[in-house]
This record gives sequence, C-alpha cells and structure tokens, in this order.
Amino acid sequence: MRSIDKVRFGIVGLGAHAQENLVPALLSRPGAQINAICSRSKARAKSLSDNWGVAYTFDSVDDLLRSGEVDAVVAATPPDVHATVTLAALHEGVHVFVEKPPAPSAPRLDEVIREAVKRPEITTFVDYNFRFSQGYMDLLRSLGGVDGVRICRVRLVTSKPTVCLWGYESIVESYLWAVGVHAIEQACHLLGKATATRASLVRLTQKNFSISTFIEFPGDRCAILDLGNYSNRLEYSCELVKEDLTVGTLDNFKEVRLSGHAKGRTSSISPKEVIRYHLSGLLPGYQVAGYGRAFDAFLDEVRGVSTEASSPVAKSREVYAIVESILREMHSPQ
Repeated sequence: MRSIDKVRFGIVGLGAHAQENLVPALLSRPGAQINAICSRSKARAKSLSDNWGVAYTFDSVDDLLRSGEVDAVVAATPPDVHATVTLAALHEGVHVFVEKPPAPSAPRLDEVIREAVKRPEITTFVDYNFRFSQGYMDLLRSLGGVDGVRICRVRLVTSKPTVCLWGYESIVESYLWAVGVHAIEQACHLLGKATATRASLVRLTQKNFSISTFIEFPGDRCAILDLGNYSNRLEYSCELVKEDLTVGTLDNFKEVRLSGHAKGRTSSISPKEVIRYHLSGLLPGYQVAGYGRAFDAFLDEVRGVSTEASSPVAKSREVYAIVESILREMHSPQ
C-alpha cells in the first residue's frame, strides 16, 4: 500500500445520512479527499460528483475497491450491505469506515470479525459517532478520563423509527439497531463486557414504546439505559458517576455539568458546587454529533499516527450480545 499523506476515500451509499453528515465531515478534514463515489444510479453519482468535486464514479463496489483510486471506503448503506462492503474491502486491502450496525446479525458480524483478524494492517472502524461527539469528549476530559466510572446512565429517546427498518421484524428491534446501539456501545466502552442484562418494555401505542434496561458489569459497575421512540425530538443525556462520587452529565451534546459530594474523598469539586460548560453554538452539526471526530480517529489509525484501535469491528460483538439479551428479555418477535 502506498505511503499515505492525504487519505483518498470512496463513498458507498449516497443517501440523506451520507449527504447531510458524512460527506460534510469528510470535506472538512484536511487529511482526507473524497476521490470516488459509488451508486447504482449513474445519474445520481454524476450529479453528486460534480457538486463535491469527486474525480471518479462507479456503479459497482468491486470496481471501486479494485480501481486503485481509494485508500479507504465509507460504507453508508443498509446493514446487510455494510458487511458485504467491509468483507470486500478487507479482501482488497482497503481500510473501512462502516456505519453502525456493521452487520445485520451476530453470525454475519462474526464473519466480518474473523476476516478482520486476518488483516490486522487494515483498519476496520465502526462509526459509533455519539462517543466521538465534542460534548462527550469534553465530559470525559472534565472527569479525568474513564477510570473510576462506576455508573453510566443514558437517556436516549427519539421520535423514530415507527416502521420496521432493514428487514427487521419489529419496530423495537429496528430502534435498538438504529438508535439504541449508541447508548449500549457507550456503556461497553466505559465499563467493559457485560455480565448480566435486564430489560422491560412498555408499549405506549401500537408503534411507540419505552425500554428500561439495567446492565451489570464486573467490579460492581452498571449502566442504566432509558430508551424509546416516544419523544417528538432527539433527547440525549449521559450521566457518569465516579467512585469518588464526582458526577458528570452531558445534556443534548451541548452542556456539561460537574458536581461533587460532601462524602467524596478525592473529588476536586467542592460539596454542592456545580460547574457548567457550554459548547459553542457555532459548531457544525456533524461536529456536535461526533462525525468529524470519528473521521479524525479513523484517519489517525490509517496513517499510523495512532496505534490503538479506537472503534474496531471486533468490539461490536459486546454490543450485539447486549442487544440480543434485551430482545430475549422482552420476548420481542425476531
């Protein structure tokens, strides 16, 4: 593989998500260049390539990967195609930035993981963008990192989906794979591999529901997740409690609050003191939501700046195990 100065990207999947979030984030990264796009619609590919100044268009993923014109590919398609693109890229020696979920099922994910293990020199990065959001990273910095976190409490309530997605058999399952995985992945990243999961489902209407989830982790640590699709907008908060009783909270990606406790032995925050940080309202949406920072982490790995994998596909197995446990707990049709 050539020495990489500016990473040449190919985009597979040109839907609204790619156009509104991924492409603007990539175009803003100085170390990235969108060199090719792939779409079954040649007219659409031509129109978008003209808008973005892209040199090459393809209507075949294999042709794109074998062209020699890309160092990395972004898979922004439905999950069943995510796995197909990732496997093909691994075969051709092309780095992969894949949207979540990276595969439609655990067996298919395991297939991807087996192939990724055979090609350790190829970066396979899953875009769990919430963890790379500016607010979340500021929260962790304010807390001094992830060490000592005992409780992770996340509220992630949206207005969708209200129809089945991607071939899944229920709206609940569709929500968990499309939205809920963000909260689950954050808990796994902070606390490790779960030892037990309990979940309960409350159906509010035929299409709307609330899922309460309690996940146990080693070392007497836990995650408490409030999930659902009953809001009229995206509502997100993340509260982290450390062993010294310092509490950090992120509200809707834009405000970080820190508080201490009178019984906290090592907290640097005075009892009853609350410290607040507000993110700049001038940040673009893709940066607030974490897409820009996710690409930064991916680029560092591809160029060898970072030797630590920050979101490898193998780590998704822990996320999938929890989703499967939640579905079993709720006796959801699968």
